[in-house]
Amino acid sequence: MKQKLWLTIITCLAYCIDKELYKVIEYLKEQVHILKELQKKDKRILLSDNQRIRLARKAKELTRKLLEETSLLFSPDTILSWYRRLIAKKYDGSKYMQKHVGRLKKDQLIIDWVLKIKYENTQ
Repeated sequence: MKQKLWLTIITCLAYCIDKELYKVIEYLKEQVHILKELQKKDKRILLSDNQRIRLARKAKELTRKLLEETSLLFSPDTILSWYRRLIAKKYDGSKYMQKHVGRLKKDQLIIDWVLKIKYENTQ
């Protein structure tokens, strides 16, 4: 009975450690993928919004300590600020806002009716 308990505890612990390592590996793979994209262009590292989003999502899954140890290209504060901006943009309500600034346009029928009343009352 004790042997099965120890085996279960060790299995759970190994699973938790592997889970964290897989997250770190995914984060590092994303960094390498971005570097390869930029290397083809022979430019300094300027990320597009899409690249920042991808990197920030992977980085958010890591603990702060792991992020500090594994971040090669950017500081952890920079990456986490990208994530905060991503979340803020998600909930800012911009997709529900109007496309046009100012008042809504009136129907032509209402405009004609108001002009008719204006001309009738000026006489």
